[in-house]
Amino acid sequence: MPDRILLSHFRQSLDRQMVLHRLSCVPGSAAQEELLASCEQLEPLFRQAVEPKAVIAFGNAPVQLANRFLQTGDGIAYVISTLGSEVERLAEEFFEQKDYFNGMVLHAMADAYLFTMEQELLETLKTACEARGAGVERRLEAPLHLPMEAQMIAVRETDAENLLGIFVTEGLMLCPVKSCCFVAKLTADSSVFCAAHNCGDCPNLTCSLRNPGL
Repeated sequence: MPDRILLSHFRQSLDRQMVLHRLSCVPGSAAQEELLASCEQLEPLFRQAVEPKAVIAFGNAPVQLANRFLQTGDGIAYVISTLGSEVERLAEEFFEQKDYFNGMVLHAMADAYLFTMEQELLETLKTACEARGAGVERRLEAPLHLPMEAQMIAVRETDAENLLGIFVTEGLMLCPVKSCCFVAKLTADSSVFCAAHNCGDCPNLTCSLRNPGL
């Protein structure tokens, strides 16, 4: 029987300051008040549209993922989270109506929510690993550490298409877009937990969520 954990209840927190940061809004700037007003106006619609779900599946690394970071048979956990497709559809509606401002704000709200949601997801992953006498040695992401095929394997191994409504496109991208996937390489040392995203590994130097010290 697959060793999976399905999560469908999250704390529903939306960090508006992170939304502003995602939109590159400087605190105290002329745009801040307008952006916060838009965020407040959109929040009821956003909360109706968003469907936060995640799944964690424990297993062993297949040969397709073997590289300098991972060996065939290593203990791993596939972790996939999503906000569902409705929030993306709602944003597209704004763009189709040429309301680009609110469309961009809604996208930023979704990105901020997904980021905050992951903090809660990592808490669950840590507890689940400890219950299995394991820790997390390293977080592995595609295409940085793993081939893009890793996302297709993760969706299959987690049954994310049935459980979360996630599928992989021909270009090996996750759909819905507001989804996230990574592989946690496990270790027998349960005191180790290095599952958070490491901005120092990431080549995206212009990311608005990047740790400024890295």
